[in-house]
Amino acid sequence: MKTAPALRSPALRVLALAAALALPALPAHAGPWKKAGEGYAIQVASFDLDQPAGRQTLLQTVEYLARKVCIAQTSLSRVSTCQREMVASAIANADSAVQQAVHLAQIERKGIQQATR
Repeated sequence: MKTAPALRSPALRVLALAAALALPALPAHAGPWKKAGEGYAIQVASFDLDQPAGRQTLLQTVEYLARKVCIAQTSLSRVSTCQREMVASAIANADSAVQQAVHLAQIERKGIQQATR
């Protein structure tokens, strides 16, 4: 499977220095992403963006990789801020279909959180 250039469909790129750290958000084994330079390329085609579960999994993957990179490069007190900024940057650099899918996933997540309150 050929990976599209970073920041182009069907891949998102999370920019920053990366380290091989196992974080609890997703399984430590390789997922639908691969190392791409100083960041990661996510194979968007691996996700069914027409389904809520596919959109949520894509959003979680972007957040996971952003956190992984941020832990490697920032102090623990700045990880959350770094992660938010990196996720926003990755989404902003994605094509419009991916941007819409991720924004919808964020709205769906907020709706679920509000419904459980």
